[in-house]
Amino acid sequence: MYRITDDNRRRLEILKAFATFGEGYPTYQDIVNRSIEEFYVSAYVSYSVQRIHDQSLKERMEELLPPECRGSRGRIQIP
Repeated sequence: MYRITDDNRRRLEILKAFATFGEGYPTYQDIVNRSIEEFYVSAYVSYSVQRIHDQSLKERMEELLPPECRGSRGRIQIP
């Protein structure tokens, strides 16, 4: 189990009460998973634009990008 700050606990409560994902209201798990996914995509973008990066690590990161980050030909397309 991970500890979260009191501020983040309050943020979760507000997101749970007022946020919508698609057709319904998110669970705490939905909110946490979506947050991690968005942070991961942001980290990937930051890493991949660096002049010097490890291509192998970049490829491994690409494997875990969400499906919406891939175009019809499998190429990475960050929204």
